[in-house]
Amino acid sequence: VIATHAFGDHNRYTEREARKLLDEAEAKKAMLVTTAKDWERLPDVPGTALGELKHRSRPLPVVLKLHDESAITELLKARKLLGS
Repeated sequence: VIATHAFGDHNRYTEREARKLLDEAEAKKAMLVTTAKDWERLPDVPGTALGELKHRSRPLPVVLKLHDESAITELLKARKLLGS
């Protein structure tokens, strides 16, 4: 890992943000990596920095593993976010 950049959840990347990331990766000879969710949301538009960002970055799968599934189930039920 050479550098990290945090963006808000559901960030709509701008051409400027994309170009900045692409230029930094080029200068540092680095691979761009993002979450699989954010990679899917990048537009695949040829000739744009956003399209180039999609093609030059690699998605990193993120998996949530629960050690105690019953505890989260009970929490969700208590908050009425999950049926009985």
